[in-house]
Amino acid sequence: MIGYMLTWTAYGSWLQGDKRGWVQDGTICSANPRLQRTNAERLKGLPVTLTKAQQEKVYNAILKHACEKEHEIIAMAVANNHVHLLIKEYDEGPGRLVARYKNAAKKELGEEFAGKSVWTKGFDKRFCTNMEQLSNMIEYIERHTTMTPFVYVV
Repeated sequence: MIGYMLTWTAYGSWLQGDKRGWVQDGTICSANPRLQRTNAERLKGLPVTLTKAQQEKVYNAILKHACEKEHEIIAMAVANNHVHLLIKEYDEGPGRLVARYKNAAKKELGEEFAGKSVWTKGFDKRFCTNMEQLSNMIEYIERHTTMTPFVYVV
């Protein structure tokens, strides 16, 4: 195992049933307008779309936390509605890593999100076990830099 590509979304920005597709238990699912409508009705707040300034705060918070914990980030893109993080494998496991980075980013965003959800519950993980997969994941994340100027590759 080399690492994980972890992806999480901003709250309410990419619901199950979305026409762009959505992931459930590692499987990409097709559009389901009824499911999307039901999920939209259940939102407890407005969907989150990060501004460029907020994207930069999230990016910097993730980098800072990675440095503090001595985690090795391979690549990262912070878009207005989701984050892609390719990170070396650690004993904590992907769930704990995502929780750490979501919390660090929310803290950095500050009072604007006090008492509100910034991130959707859960995340997607893709395991990287060889150099070909690593290269493909880096390229995938680099393609997402058209949404944001923030990318970091070790």
